[in-house]
Amino acid sequence: MINPYYALAQNFIFLSPTIYKTRFYKKYIRLSWQNVFEREVEPEILWLKEFLNQKSVFIDVGAGTGDYVYFLDYLLFPENIHAFEPNRKHYKRLKRLFPKSDILPFALADESKAAMLNIPMTGNEEHPENGTLRPVSESEGLKVKTQKTEVTTLDEWAEKKELEKLDFIKIDVAGQELDVLKGAEKLIEKFQPALMVKIEQEFHEENIWDIITQIAELGYAPHYLDRDSFTLKPLSEEFINSQNAIFAKDDKYHIKNIIFLSR
Repeated sequence: MINPYYALAQNFIFLSPTIYKTRFYKKYIRLSWQNVFEREVEPEILWLKEFLNQKSVFIDVGAGTGDYVYFLDYLLFPENIHAFEPNRKHYKRLKRLFPKSDILPFALADESKAAMLNIPMTGNEEHPENGTLRPVSESEGLKVKTQKTEVTTLDEWAEKKELEKLDFIKIDVAGQELDVLKGAEKLIEKFQPALMVKIEQEFHEENIWDIITQIAELGYAPHYLDRDSFTLKPLSEEFINSQNAIFAKDDKYHIKNIIFLSR
């Protein structure tokens, strides 16, 4: 049975996108360094506000529910926001809420192809934030919903788009970070954009420092946003290896978004 409040909220998307955005993205209104953890928001989103300017060109790989698109929609020229989201439900929603931004329904990888997007489920609840092109095994309590999706590469898309400028790429793809970056080698070589890549150990068999090192070899120095000073600090292997203990103590100090700046 469909929750009537959920159905009403979905209707708001089409009847009044402005009201819907005000309610759905409420925690981002008057967001500050003082309340960012209280509102359970990634602090990097505030750092981006300081790092980018109105003319910056931003690519969001794995836009999800559109948190970054919403926040940056007030800072950047909306046509300079290119957001990729293969989850059909999220894509349609973002397309309606942000008509001036470039919302795209593709998954990104290292080759263009047709593929299946696997979305984990527990009970009737979907977990689209963990959607992946990789196989997901069902187990007790865990089911997988699949949908067909078109996969492309950032290089191929940028060539068709005739992209002339690029300042920042944000990547949140549940373990497929290197595939996305392999498909963007020409783009990265040409523009050397800053990167923010969400890298979580749960999606990788190898130590994530190996992933970070491979990305750094593209010409970048890895950094993280310090949770006390809210400034960028160089990232080290020692710091990464200490994260399990930090995570157990306080989630706010657990670093997931690695920021790569051109050397």
